[in-house]
Amino acid sequence: MPRSRSGSSARSPSARSPTRWRCCPTYGPSRASRNVAPDDLAGRPEVRVDFDRERLSRLGLGVDAAALAVQRAVQGEIATKMHAADRQLNVRVQLPQVDRTRAADVGKIAVAVIGNVPVTVAAVADLIEGTGPAEIRHLDGRRGLRIRARLTGEDLGTVAARVEDVLAEHDPNDGRVQAELGGQAESLGGSMKSMMFAALIAVFLIYVVMASSFESLHHPLLIMGTVPLAVVGVAWACVLTGTPISAMVGMGAIILGGIVVNNAIVLVNTVNYRRGQGMEVGAALLEAGRLRLRPIVMTTATTVLGLLPMAAGVGDGAALRQPLAVTVIGGLTAATLLTLVVIPCLYSLLPGKRQDAWADMAGED
Repeated sequence: MPRSRSGSSARSPSARSPTRWRCCPTYGPSRASRNVAPDDLAGRPEVRVDFDRERLSRLGLGVDAAALAVQRAVQGEIATKMHAADRQLNVRVQLPQVDRTRAADVGKIAVAVIGNVPVTVAAVADLIEGTGPAEIRHLDGRRGLRIRARLTGEDLGTVAARVEDVLAEHDPNDGRVQAELGGQAESLGGSMKSMMFAALIAVFLIYVVMASSFESLHHPLLIMGTVPLAVVGVAWACVLTGTPISAMVGMGAIILGGIVVNNAIVLVNTVNYRRGQGMEVGAALLEAGRLRLRPIVMTTATTVLGLLPMAAGVGDGAALRQPLAVTVIGGLTAATLLTLVVIPCLYSLLPGKRQDAWADMAGED
């Protein structure tokens, strides 16, 4: 199975919230995923400068000015630019690396000069050594934590559903943490919704075309009954081959919507023609089945045989094409077999008289 990236994110107003630590063990490695890891929670060593406002005020200094002096000394400041022949070079002024490496070095930084006497950071602030976040991530404007994993044994949809079950165990009324799926799992949900919408549009267009051709509303509706029959075949094919539900399976199902109705159209068209010649419904159904059985089976067989190499997973990119072929083969096979049985039964239950159009067509012979 191709490797996929999945992830979830947790938004919290405080990056130091203990809830984020409780989320991580739940996402431990399993048969379906590995390299499960959150963002760098260990952090990096830092020196926190806690200015004493009272001491600063005695010297006539402000917190902003003192903090800016420390920032300029550690991070530096662009003083000017040098113009070269093909580029510009920034001239950054900052303390040498040896003078800003340890916590004691930060205490020696001068924040101001009063009476030719430098005022150091240690004189107006407390230096606290600790650990800070390696990075600060924001999701939708709030502090966030990202947990990533690489899938190895199961499909993305199954693992995403399992992660959602884990997230559902979290108290939804907890305002400190909000967790949701992201990465390819989020894209999968959006693509499946788009596939469902496309499938509905395809079914509607197929029905409109057949309704205008048959000049009837119930015969096209009868023919559209082959689409659920194809869905049954798709489900069995995916189960037997272990094919997960994916965007390619959805695409194959949409393609099936325009293929499986062909057999029913041929069958119903022949039945209507024979009824226009004066046959009863039962006799017309038997005659249509006898005449159209061979063309329907041959058409299905040629399509299935043509897709077998793709379904076998031969060649580069087979993992992408194989679900599409398996879907079409399973749906078309099941729909063909069931069409020859189900459609005649449903047709015999439909009320209505012979249409004049079919009677006129029979009179032309």
